[in-house]
Amino acid sequence: MGVPTSWGERLETHYPGGRESIQRLGDKAGKNFDFSVQLSDTMDSWRLAMWAENQGNGEKLLSVIGRQYFEEAKPLADHAALLDAVEEAGLNRSEAKEVLESDQHLDEVMGHYRWALEVAGIRSIPVFMISDFENKFKTVVHGSSSTREFEDVLRKAATALVA
Repeated sequence: MGVPTSWGERLETHYPGGRESIQRLGDKAGKNFDFSVQLSDTMDSWRLAMWAENQGNGEKLLSVIGRQYFEEAKPLADHAALLDAVEEAGLNRSEAKEVLESDQHLDEVMGHYRWALEVAGIRSIPVFMISDFENKFKTVVHGSSSTREFEDVLRKAATALVA
């Protein structure tokens, strides 16, 4: 296999067996993942997410974008799909279009990106950062991890928090 061009290929390249693991988890959750979506630049989707978050609607928009990407194989750089997601999330399409046609929120996104790489050590997504407020327990679990790995981390967290 050469350089991965789809989400499914990238997943298998970095986490052998991850595709099967994620598919099983998706089946249990009633999600039908489409691993054929082509990889694309994510910057515009993140800029729109930041725009929506500043209005208190980031989670709502990211939920729609996530479904479009993971289940409907719509690339994250597809402006038409992103604007459809904005509309589906109940946000203003014309304002979102202005964001896409500018460099709005670029500095904010890059700041978050630098933090993820330099401070948190995140190199791929999805990632679950699990910690408590007092930092007695802190760990990172990749989304392609097995159910057993998640269970082990949650058991360790529970043990650390009652100690």
